[in-house]
Amino acid sequence: MVIAANGGVARSEDIKNHELTRNITQPTFHRSLKGLVSQGLLSHAPKTKAGSYISPEGVRAPMPAELSAIV
Repeated sequence: MVIAANGGVARSEDIKNHELTRNITQPTFHRSLKGLVSQGLLSHAPKTKAGSYISPEGVRAPMPAELSAIV
């Protein structure tokens, strides 16, 4: 959702400020981002500063039902 709203690139700050993640502690948030990258669900955006992420090409996972209700 954040990636789509920002031209395909999301900064970690934008993700952290989203209503679903704003109450997560900073260490947990960064561990979660690292996990998403290691699982191939997020990628570091090329030619950007640290903290910018993109959706990997070809990965189009369906949105979970609990999220689609609030989008």
